[in-house]
Amino acid sequence: MTNDPELSAPVQDLLKDVRAHFPAPITLQVDDNISGRITHDAAQQEMQKDGSMVLHVYDATDLDYTVSHELLHIEMYLKGFPAMSLPVTTGDPKVDDQISATAVSIHNSASHLVIGAEQRRMGVITNQTEQAFISGISDIVPAEPTDGTDDGHLFYRVLTLLDGLAFFADNEDHLPAEWLQMYPEAFEDAQRLYATMTAKVIDSPFAVRRAIVKTFKDFDAMLDELGYVPMPHDQFCAIAPVLSQRQLKLEFRQVYDILHSDFVNRTTKEKAFLAIGKSDRQMAFALPLKTLSQDDALKIYDRTTADVLKQFGIIYSVRN
Repeated sequence: MTNDPELSAPVQDLLKDVRAHFPAPITLQVDDNISGRITHDAAQQEMQKDGSMVLHVYDATDLDYTVSHELLHIEMYLKGFPAMSLPVTTGDPKVDDQISATAVSIHNSASHLVIGAEQRRMGVITNQTEQAFISGISDIVPAEPTDGTDDGHLFYRVLTLLDGLAFFADNEDHLPAEWLQMYPEAFEDAQRLYATMTAKVIDSPFAVRRAIVKTFKDFDAMLDELGYVPMPHDQFCAIAPVLSQRQLKLEFRQVYDILHSDFVNRTTKEKAFLAIGKSDRQMAFALPLKTLSQDDALKIYDRTTADVLKQFGIIYSVRN
C-alpha cells in the first residue's frame, strides 16, 4: 500500500487542481493489488470524520486511468454537474436496492461520457488501457446462456455494456467483437439506451441531466416491453436541478409540481412530498417536510423558484 503513487504529469496537474478547489484535504491510498483489469469499482471516495477525503484505489492496474477517473468525478461535482440522491424509500430494501443500483449505473454512464472525453484529451487512455477495460467486462460479466433461458443477469449485462459503449464513445471502431458474440441480446439493448443517452451533445450540466432523465425513461420502457415491472426512477431518484435564470425567477408552480408520494421520505420518516419538473416529470428534490397542507402548498407555489430552493437548502446549478 502506498500514499504517494507515481502518476503521469497530466494526472498530477489534475490532482493539484482538484485539491486546490475541493473544500477539504484529499489524500490517495493505493493497494498493491494488480488484477490486469479495469473496472469502475476499482476505487472509492471515502469521506473521513474530519471532513477530509481519501481516494482509495483497490486495484492499481492502471493508476493514471483510475485516479484521473475519480478526480474527474469530483471535478464534475465542483463544476455544478448534477448529483443524484435517493431521498425516499419504498419500504422494501430489496426494491430500493434494485432501483438505486440501476439509477446509479445510468447516472454514472452519462457522467463517464464527459470524463472519458477529458481522459482521452489528457492522453490517459492508451491501447493497454482499452484492453484492460475490455477484460474488466469480458472476464467478469457472464456470457448470455445459449439455450435461451433467463439467468437473471440480462439488465446487469445491459447496463455494464452501456458503460462500455460510453467508454468507447467516438471510438466505436475499437469496440471488441467478443462483446457482441458473448452478449448479443444485451448488446443490442445497450445500444438502444446509448442512442437515447447520446441523442444530443453532452457538453454541460444541463445536457448531462437531460441525458440521464431520458435514459431513465427509456430503460423503464424497455423493462415494460420485455415483460418486467418498470422501475419508478422518475419519483425515486432526485437529479439536482439545472435551471436557467428565467426559471429561477418564475413562480415555483411554473417550474415544478408538488407530488404527494406514497414513498417515505428517509429524513422525515413520513410520506414524501416531491418536487417534480413540469417539463421532464423527473424528481428534482424531496421537500423536507413532515406535513403539507393545501394552504402551505399554495404559499410555496406562489414564491419564486429561487426562494423555495434557498428555503430548503437545495443545491442547484444555473444553466448557461
